[in-house]
Amino acid sequence: TASVVWQRLRVDVSDCTTLPEISDLIIRELFRANGKAHCEEMISRIALTGTTALHEVLSRPDVLEDLRKHVNDSYASFFCDTMVDETQEPRDKQALREEGLFPAVFLRVAETQRSLPEEQIAFLQQEFLDRGLQMPSSCAGKVGKLSEQAEDLVLDMLSQGEER
Repeated sequence: TASVVWQRLRVDVSDCTTLPEISDLIIRELFRANGKAHCEEMISRIALTGTTALHEVLSRPDVLEDLRKHVNDSYASFFCDTMVDETQEPRDKQALREEGLFPAVFLRVAETQRSLPEEQIAFLQQEFLDRGLQMPSSCAGKVGKLSEQAEDLVLDMLSQGEER
């Protein structure tokens, strides 16, 4: 019922290769959020997320400000109050393997584990049973994807330590 609604949006720009693609995606997300909110005007705070080759470009304050202004100029009903960059650079897993440091060992172990899906599922089932729970049947089909996401999460955490 409010004429103005505040929204916090997280826009995954992983698939975008240009700034205009990011702009178009943001506007589509604003329309999607506006459609759910059923409001006349919307003020948003947008966080750009995901792994993208545009990370370095987006980390520049002037680029984010230009992108924010473009979004604001495109549709008067949508006002972007703040836009922040939470993207990450794509990592070269092959280069990490060649370094021979902890990430290389971690990647080797993760690949070995992914190559044994039956063992992964059995391990997960046992973990659920140990907690008195039944593993949802939908989990078994997602083990590979979840393993890749976990691998990326660990590598992200390791790289954050390097940035500090």
